[in-house]
Amino acid sequence: MEDEKRLPPEEEIEPQEEAVTQEEDLPPQEEISVEEDALEEEPPKKKKFHLPRFLKRQPPKMTRSAAWILAVITLVYATLAFFRIGTTDIPQTTLYMEKSGQNVTFELEEAQEVSRFCLYKWGGRKNDITIETWSEETETWSLAYGPSELSSHMRWKTLDLETDGPVKRVRLTFEGRRITLAEVCILDENDQPVAISAPERLNKHLTEKDKLDHLTDEQELLDADSATLTYAYFDEYLYALTSYSYLHGGTGSENTHPPLGKVFMEIGIAIFGMNPFGWRLMGTISGILMLPVMFFLARRVLGSNKWALVATFLMSVESMHYSQTRLATIDSFPLLFILSAYLFMLKFYQDDMEREKKNLLWSGIFFGLACACKWIGAYAGVGLAICFFAFFADKARGYKEENPDFSVWKYMLTTFGTCVVFFVIFPVAIYVMSYFPAAFGPYDDIQGWKGIWENQVYMWEFHKDLEQTFTFSSKWWGWSLLIGGFSSYFGTSLSGLESRIICTGNPVIWWVSIPAILAIFWYFVMGRKVAMPLIIEPKRKKNKKNRYDLLSGEEVVLCPVDKHVWIQPYDSGLFLVLVAYLYQYVPWIIITRECFIYHYFASAEISILAITYLLKRISDKFRFGRVLTGVYMGTCTAVFAFMFPILNGYFIDPAYMDLLKDLFL
Repeated sequence: MEDEKRLPPEEEIEPQEEAVTQEEDLPPQEEISVEEDALEEEPPKKKKFHLPRFLKRQPPKMTRSAAWILAVITLVYATLAFFRIGTTDIPQTTLYMEKSGQNVTFELEEAQEVSRFCLYKWGGRKNDITIETWSEETETWSLAYGPSELSSHMRWKTLDLETDGPVKRVRLTFEGRRITLAEVCILDENDQPVAISAPERLNKHLTEKDKLDHLTDEQELLDADSATLTYAYFDEYLYALTSYSYLHGGTGSENTHPPLGKVFMEIGIAIFGMNPFGWRLMGTISGILMLPVMFFLARRVLGSNKWALVATFLMSVESMHYSQTRLATIDSFPLLFILSAYLFMLKFYQDDMEREKKNLLWSGIFFGLACACKWIGAYAGVGLAICFFAFFADKARGYKEENPDFSVWKYMLTTFGTCVVFFVIFPVAIYVMSYFPAAFGPYDDIQGWKGIWENQVYMWEFHKDLEQTFTFSSKWWGWSLLIGGFSSYFGTSLSGLESRIICTGNPVIWWVSIPAILAIFWYFVMGRKVAMPLIIEPKRKKNKKNRYDLLSGEEVVLCPVDKHVWIQPYDSGLFLVLVAYLYQYVPWIIITRECFIYHYFASAEISILAITYLLKRISDKFRFGRVLTGVYMGTCTAVFAFMFPILNGYFIDPAYMDLLKDLFL
């Protein structure tokens, strides 16, 4: 007997299997028939619906080497992000011309030949401009330029003049909307500034004639090449002027999006002034902060510091991430907050009960901040809700299995009540408070609480009925293929060099974004079956269930590999990535208004997690996986470096520019 007890499990199992297969060990035929008759009389049992189970992967411990590598990646990216971001040296003093048809007259110290007229205009849209010159010899005004539409904003504009002989005075006339003029320069035949003034005796009709010297006090700041360092491009002027107006108690001209993104831009303008560096600073910082957020999100999704660093590196060489976050618009802020909200939602699932409310609080705050910057935050709100309910159900069931006395109803009521506060009341409060600089300023246009509501209606109608045709609009199905990329800036220097800033993604990342999402969806659904070895299950206690469910739903003592397969829980990280990606992309499929390639920006950044997961799976399964990962990262870096001049407006040779345009536009 003692020897039989010492036998290993394999030796115990064989006799039992043989006994089952031999006819003499089968129960009597009569007993089997009775059981079958009894089974036939019983009504068929309905299959119980089971909510999905999730894999509660814990992030690895943060190592010192991972922290250093993350710091290096972030520092290198920050250095590139601040490269040619803009200057602080642009005209800061202005003259406001509030009436259509107003003109301002400049006088040269001495009559001389002139070739060009340069001006820096802050605000004013669709102005027709006319330039006339006064000759002392003929004592007449002659048309030198226009009338022509002047649509540029927050930039130096150089206009070629047609003159006949020496010029003593130059008169500038605007027709159209109100205009804010910052600086004027007049160039001689050698493109050198000439000494000019705007005397009050010639401009008594102007409302702000006491500020006439503002037009000629910063001529040394002239940038005749109109480089990106010195002016606003694309829609920057709208957001920059609105942020500047918030800073001084107004509302500005951009009211098609919630105010918080423009409030953030105020910080840079308040510190460094109304200049390109000031109005681009906060967006650039948000792009830098996305890298550590991506790392901490990826390490929870992938369960690896190493692969989280891979995902962070891929984000650092993603072209649209670089160009879009350096642009003084509001797209970088909501994406930063959306990623942060999903990070804390995953922390809610993976952390213990003591930290749940803290994680939900931060997720709700970041959700509110995203919505207050741009309405794409609301798309994330739907995704966050789906993740929450799925994770909550799994956590509640797990707590009940660990402790039969655990009250699921009490847990549900307290958690749901907390979510009402964190995901409804707090976000609404953040959203409304973001309007305070605009709605309650000393000379506001939104006009208090009523104005806040009217602005919501206006934004809805504006985006719903947007029918204006843009040459660079595109369809949702072509974004991942880089169909619809466009130049947000282009210019030519006096020396013939060309400069562009393009809005498009890194093709090595964008082309595989949708295939990667489809692949992880397949892994999420089909990659759960795990064959278990032959085991003997101990008798379970009452109300205690195994963490894994059997495919057959039965409770078996002997579980041969060829007869039973165990089901592994769904991967919670992949679930979150799929939900986050779809709810930033699918809404643009449904929307019928004009759309643009940068609407894929958030989805493209989230897809980096899917791409990294695929690289990890390949590396775990195949020997060449590490080589493939290295080659892929190197290719992404090479393409980013090749595109670098057209991501930051660097002036390059026209032949090189033509090659880049042919490849990426």
